Amino acid sequence: MLLVTAVAVAFALPRLRVTTSITHLMPDGADKRAAHLAKELAEGEWSRTLVLDVSGDRPERLHETATRFAERLRAIPGARVRSGVDEGAEAELAALFARRSPTALLDAEDFGEARASERLARLRTRLASPLGVFVRRLAPRDPLGGTLDALEELGATNDGRLVSQRGILFTADEAHALLFLVTSESALDATSQRALLARVDEAFREARGSPAERLETSGVARMTVAAEAQIRGDIERIGGISTLWIVLLFAVLFGSLRMMGLAIVPLAFGSAVAILVTHVVFGEIHGITLAFGTSLLGVGIDYAEHYFTHFSLTPERGAGAVMRSVWPGLWMGALTTIVGFAGMGLTGFPAVRQIAVFSAVAIVAALFATRLLLPPWMPAGHTRPRSMAQLSLLADRVVAGVAARRWLLWAPAVLVVVMVPALARTRFVDDVSALLAIDAEAMSEDARVRERVSAGDTGRFAIVVRADEEEALAALEHTTRALEDAKRDGLLEGYVSVSTLLRSRARQEASFARAKASKDELAAVMRREGFVPEAFAPFFADLDVAAPSLLTLDDLRSSPLAGLVAPLAPRLRAGQAFVVPLRGVKDTNALARRLGEAVLVDEPALLETTYRDVRRNTIAMVLAGAALVIVTLFARYRSPRAVLAASCPALLGAAGAVAAFGAAGVPLNLLHLVALVLVLSMGVDYGIFVVEARSNDEERAMAFVSIVTATSTTLLSFGLLALSANPALRALGATITIGLTVTMLLCPLGLALLRDREKRAAS
Repeated sequence: MLLVTAVAVAFALPRLRVTTSITHLMPDGADKRAAHLAKELAEGEWSRTLVLDVSGDRPERLHETATRFAERLRAIPGARVRSGVDEGAEAELAALFARRSPTALLDAEDFGEARASERLARLRTRLASPLGVFVRRLAPRDPLGGTLDALEELGATNDGRLVSQRGILFTADEAHALLFLVTSESALDATSQRALLARVDEAFREARGSPAERLETSGVARMTVAAEAQIRGDIERIGGISTLWIVLLFAVLFGSLRMMGLAIVPLAFGSAVAILVTHVVFGEIHGITLAFGTSLLGVGIDYAEHYFTHFSLTPERGAGAVMRSVWPGLWMGALTTIVGFAGMGLTGFPAVRQIAVFSAVAIVAALFATRLLLPPWMPAGHTRPRSMAQLSLLADRVVAGVAARRWLLWAPAVLVVVMVPALARTRFVDDVSALLAIDAEAMSEDARVRERVSAGDTGRFAIVVRADEEEALAALEHTTRALEDAKRDGLLEGYVSVSTLLRSRARQEASFARAKASKDELAAVMRREGFVPEAFAPFFADLDVAAPSLLTLDDLRSSPLAGLVAPLAPRLRAGQAFVVPLRGVKDTNALARRLGEAVLVDEPALLETTYRDVRRNTIAMVLAGAALVIVTLFARYRSPRAVLAASCPALLGAAGAVAAFGAAGVPLNLLHLVALVLVLSMGVDYGIFVVEARSNDEERAMAFVSIVTATSTTLLSFGLLALSANPALRALGATITIGLTVTMLLCPLGLALLRDREKRAAS
């Protein structure tokens, strides 16, 4: 069985598709366009761009350092570097526009008498400006200034924050030189991005002109590496400590390293089978499924520990006989866990459904691995460890002591009364950033650099996507007009649209036709504004051709403007997309209604809404699962007292954890709910072990020893995560620690309750 599974896993792993799509967390039937588009952009060039800010010296020294820095960065495989536009790039742009119709960057209305007069007056002003030399080169073919307008508008997208100095972008005060590094690797791949950042630091050290110069960075990659380093550090540190203590605990309790090794078998087998089945059913596995499902396998090791405890206390019965005696409790515990997840399987969230399937399969596989694979490999001639014998005696005294004090049976009711005020204070936070704890200085640095580069709203943009490029450009023009109207009406402060440089074929052809038909009127306007029409002979000659030479998106992608255009015109799976970053949005809903078929993506709101929906759905499914578990317990035991003994410790343990956070004023997040599912799953198993041991005092003592052992290993593995600096790991660890500790302390009440019933029945 193990060999077949190992071969299947080896075959499937290279074909395994793991996804992190946010759309899996959205309910069925929801409009997923924004989530799909946000995900594709998050995987595209936008997120793979690292902003590098060099400062701390005079502008001319910064220019030298930035130039050397850019040269070294270009040596990084797969990296592209861009900054400002130098003289060579300006000449290349002028040559590009010279090969295209002079009407390509103008609208048909610009060739009317009034608009043409305004544009010629602006030409006179530009000729007298510092740009006069460049203007004189362009004016003979472009007297109305469409090219300069487009370049000026594009340069104004940063609200005048940036200026280009000989190929290097500077902030307006020239205190910061800026480079943009685009990588080929995903910004969410911590391993590759860590290596990239190391290369960047090395390149800067080699390029730095003086010790006073410093480098600051901004980008998804920086945050990815910081978060991964923190989590990895916590897991390695805490994992090392917990592994050491678990090994020592197994050695002390069971006196057998073989049992320690055998305990891993159900976990490995359960994981392998669950991955295979989930991948076959869904075609892919979500990252959340792997994280949650693997955590849930901690339930599986409880089955092995329950078996080990009974075997160690009564080795004379033999491994097979002990397994047969504990098997009813094991399969009942697995059944209630699966039933608890049945409600999650009915949810409208694809990722939650997948979690339910993965978890159910993993538990079943771990259960049967415990049943079939452990007994044949148990150590022969095993003797009862002294520590287990002493722990059994202590457990018997505890159960007897609780039973002798029948007033303790009212403790759960008292506990409920005490918890009610704290439960009423419970609140949730639906902010994904609450799961992260990135270094404050790194966050501050990222914000400073972003503020220098752009005043745009982070994560807010409009996007149009069409299968055909021409259709996409037409849709972009419609969206741009809607945004301009919205800006005039105060719904937003500004936007950045590639339509300042690129117009649709129909729009360019309409401009050409209007200009061609208005040649005489244009010549008359030129004379009136003090110009000689003959000076613009190239312009009029271009109007004599049969059809205009159109400016295309491919032209811009192969020009010096490629770095600026690429993020605004990505190619997505659905077709050609155009992204319009927004600034100063006042009313997202009202703006979305103005945009028609364009999609308004508000990433912070999207994440918050999705997170809140998942959280609410998870709460509902946890409650539904708990109800189904109680029904299953009643169907099995047909006794309210037995059902109470099996379920009450787990339910109060979960409630106790929530109440503790409420009393401490700690807001709950999604990871607290995930941990509550684990508390309920493990806690109900403990309760079932209690009920299955109701026949005699020896069985009750062994059940309690088993519960203490399982709780101890769980707290050493999961509970220590409460010491983590990462909020997500800390939420898991703290919830499991509080919940299972309360559950374990209440289990003797269940044992005493059933013992009291047995005594009454005997009398």
